Amino acid sequence: MFVCLSVALLFSSAGLFSYVLFQRRFLMSVSSVADVVGIARRTDVLELRDLLDPLKEDVLRANTTPIQFQDAQRMRARILFEQLRAMTFNALVVLLWTEQEQKKLHRPAMPRDDVRLQAAAEIGEGGPTVRLVGMASLVRLVLRIALDAMRIRTLRRLAQLRTFAGADALEAYERLAQAAISLASAYGGHAVQQLRLVLLGQSKQT
Repeated sequence: MFVCLSVALLFSSAGLFSYVLFQRRFLMSVSSVADVVGIARRTDVLELRDLLDPLKEDVLRANTTPIQFQDAQRMRARILFEQLRAMTFNALVVLLWTEQEQKKLHRPAMPRDDVRLQAAAEIGEGGPTVRLVGMASLVRLVLRIALDAMRIRTLRRLAQLRTFAGADALEAYERLAQAAISLASAYGGHAVQQLRLVLLGQSKQT
């Protein structure tokens, strides 16, 4: 069993590390809000909240048979994997875009914009946290999916994946997305609306 656990963890960690390197190498040209909208992956924050809500998970468990619950958990785990992957990917895209925006904001001829400067600072501070916590959650989720597939341990509490080392992945991502929306304010209402749709989902448009 220990060997299976070690192999599963090794492969999941190696695969996700390679994925991170691939992202960084091929996303160096993110220089505008249009690039962010075009490259970022749709993330639905309300769906993430549902998937990571311990109360809703308990209600699901109480209202289904053990077999039905496990089938539902496997489906929820697949959705959660895609959402977490999109979240961490978007954090990198926003960070790379913010680097370019900061260069523009600090040009001598550029009027000072304290709102956008503050947004850029928040992204620079919070972006790495989203990446770290998101990747840690992904590794833990992949390991749980692998253990379930090997019939070693069933999928239980997905809601536990929301936090890592005291940091809340979803709250950190929402703060990052809101800061990115503030940073995009100079590009007009349509750009802000499109960015909000991509980073937060249709359900967060109101």
